Amino acid sequence: MKAKYFGFLMATLLLVGCKNIYVINHPRPVLHVDFSPFINAGCILDEQNIYKCAAGSEIYSKGCDQLKPASELLGGLSPALPIAVCLFFPLEHPELGNPYDLPKSEYFFNAGGLYPMYLRYVVYLDEEFKLLKNPEEFKAVFSPVESENEALSFALATKRIFTAYDQKVIANYKYYVDTLEDSFVEKVKEGFLVHAFAYNYYGCGFHYTYALEVNVSEQGNVGEIGKTELFRDPAEDNLCRD
Repeated sequence: MKAKYFGFLMATLLLVGCKNIYVINHPRPVLHVDFSPFINAGCILDEQNIYKCAAGSEIYSKGCDQLKPASELLGGLSPALPIAVCLFFPLEHPELGNPYDLPKSEYFFNAGGLYPMYLRYVVYLDEEFKLLKNPEEFKAVFSPVESENEALSFALATKRIFTAYDQKVIANYKYYVDTLEDSFVEKVKEGFLVHAFAYNYYGCGFHYTYALEVNVSEQGNVGEIGKTELFRDPAEDNLCRD
């Protein structure tokens, strides 16, 4: 039986000047992920803290062009295996044929834009490196989900979302809400509800930051159930990214 973790501490509520926006802060969970087995696995560290995997290395042969240390917030997973982010660039693999036609079962999500950067994970299990290509393979290793911290880790690992803590109102931003609340997790009847964020990085026009409600079931199923526009930076209104 996995150890139970208790929820976040009581939030603090602040009134922010004449903007009349309430800010609710929650503490960031203190978690840790072990990356040490990957340091000497044939991937060379560059100046951007990314490990580029040499052709013919074990990690490359698993299906990773690059490795990155996973966020410490994935440290809520149980079992507490060493885990790394695996990045696969299909345009660098002409053997695939059509690099834009890779089945969705081969990756979690595209972390890039028109130049695809598919996200996977590698874990160190039973003294071997094991590639996890999709949420089903991830669930097979790490479910059931039994705590708030584990639910947070599941949501962050399987969806293109992020957390935010110690938020403050930024004077130049355009806000669409009266309350700005940090990330937190709550236990609900269906499992856990993770309050996280998303940002539409690519495309033209307004680049919003959204508040998301993400449900994580005990079985490890993760789904978005609510989305709210929070704010945008007007300095990015004419910015196009692809």
